[in-house]
Amino acid sequence: MRTGVSVREQEVHIERPDGLRGIALVDIEAVKDSDENIVGAVNCFQDITERKRSEEAALRQAAIIESSDDAIVSKDLDGIITSWNGSAERIFDYLAEEIIGKPITLPCCASPTVVLTELALMTYGDWKSAPKLRPQH
Repeated sequence: MRTGVSVREQEVHIERPDGLRGIALVDIEAVKDSDENIVGAVNCFQDITERKRSEEAALRQAAIIESSDDAIVSKDLDGIITSWNGSAERIFDYLAEEIIGKPITLPCCASPTVVLTELALMTYGDWKSAPKLRPQH
């Protein structure tokens, strides 16, 4: 701040008064007098710890989905495919860019596993509550 250069949206690791550590987004603006001497500063710290944790969790989840040997497909409430992982490409023989935006009702998506997963989500509401389902052969 001695230089008078503003700091904008700088992420810094902080330790809170209670001893917990977190991440803050910092903005600092110099306050100058009429002779351009720095006489103070306006400091703004925004705690973004939870946002950063959520972003890291989303990145971990995306890595798991993409590296899975299982085809993982997501759709919106209208039944339109919104994501298609690498294993889905290998198993169903469609590239993501060919299938995203198309309806989940396509014949390639009607495998027993896809149907069982759909039923589990409709019945249990989320992945954690649904029992492990395997198609009958």
